[in-house]
Amino acid sequence: MNNGDQYDIQEDFCYAHIVNRHGKGMTAGAMVPLVLSKLHSSNLVTKRTPNAAALHVSFIRRLLAGKCSKYPAKYTDTVIAQLKNV
Repeated sequence: MNNGDQYDIQEDFCYAHIVNRHGKGMTAGAMVPLVLSKLHSSNLVTKRTPNAAALHVSFIRRLLAGKCSKYPAKYTDTVIAQLKNV
């Protein structure tokens, strides 16, 4: 795994953390400020725009719910299990 992949996974952990805690009661757009705050507190910088961040929140939500039929290969069963438990 190269540093780019590792960085993406660390960023995904921040997204998953917020989705796991607020995903049932908040819209994706409402979670973006929480995600950005979590990324900042984890010393991670994202290149995503707020709209792209909202789309990624939606993707992570579907991924963790088992509703994605296709997703990048980096999301192995082990990674998905880790994201569910963040």
